[in-house]
This record gives sequence, C-alpha cells and structure tokens, in this order.
Amino acid sequence: MWITTTGGFYSAVQDKQDESILSVRTRDKESAEIAVASIKEWFGEVCVVREGEGTDYPYRFRVSRANFSQWVARETMEYLNYTNFKSAVKDSRGEDWSDALMDVWMAMMKVTDPAMHSHGYYDTIYGNKGRKSFR
Repeated sequence: MWITTTGGFYSAVQDKQDESILSVRTRDKESAEIAVASIKEWFGEVCVVREGEGTDYPYRFRVSRANFSQWVARETMEYLNYTNFKSAVKDSRGEDWSDALMDVWMAMMKVTDPAMHSHGYYDTIYGNKGRKSFR
C-alpha cells in the first residue's frame, strides 16, 4: 500500500515472517522519522529506522499492523485540514516534493475512466486527444 501524507511517502507491506507486522519503507529518512516519532508518541511502540536494507527503498521500519492502521487514521484526523493536497505538501516538504506528487498525479491520469475524459482537468489538459495521448 502506498500512502502519501504531508509528512512523507510510505510503502507498507506485510512482514515476511509475521503477518501481524508491517514493513514500512521510505525513500527519505525524514519520512521515516516523522512516522516513527508519531507512532512512539501516540501508541508507545518503538520502531527502529534501518538504513540500506532491502531493495529500492533506503529506509524502513517494522511496526505492528494495529498501530500502523491507527497511525493512518490519526494522521487523517489530526492533519487532513487542507483543501489542496499538493499545496499542503509544498508547504510542509517543499517544491521538490510537490513536483514529485504532480508527476504521480499526472501518471494516474492514465487510468481515468474513458467516459470521464470530458470532465475536469483531463479535458483541460488533454482536450480531445483521448486516452491514447498518454501512451
């Protein structure tokens, strides 16, 4: 599962040895540290950020499935107070992060339902070019 908050980008998967544990991976240390600090403060679980283990994610930590689920819920309750996510990320993490999220947003436009191509930004950006313009 990919989760992006105003604090960071997270890839969470089930731990290979214990299904009650999740392995949460991040691309930058700050994302990991933000989550680990919140999990400790809110739920008392101490997670250790490990560096350089695994494949393409340089930082990772293990956390109980229950506490990670509660962390996501609390992030929603405490910090989802904006009307534009990309702008909120720009304020919290800077323009590089905002630009990277715009790339994700544009990539996900590829899966816009064809029936909705005439609505919203799809039509504004791509006009009558249609779905094939993405590929």
